[in-house]
Amino acid sequence: MVQYIGLPGVALALALLFPWPGHGAVVNCDSAVKEQLSLLNILPADVAEISYLPRTSGRRGGDRIIGYDAWINLKSCKGSLIVAFSRNCGVQQVYARNKCEFPGVASY
Repeated sequence: MVQYIGLPGVALALALLFPWPGHGAVVNCDSAVKEQLSLLNILPADVAEISYLPRTSGRRGGDRIIGYDAWINLKSCKGSLIVAFSRNCGVQQVYARNKCEFPGVASY
């Protein structure tokens, strides 16, 4: 027996397979992260983990992704280097948290 999922089912399946960049899709900013690490003379072997977190506008009617923060945990310090990106991976801000410090980078 053949079952039909209908147009709403097809739309949902397509949304799950190909999410719209403004609503939940994660942009791959790896090359921009590598460039920032290089500028700060941080070797790839020192990187323990990189996590991307979306930044949202929080407007009424639903959140809209306005950018991403790359949280970079390093083996050489207890803390993180954070690179704030626009939705298309343009660097907006670079700063360090906790016990990580880098010349020329704000630390909080």
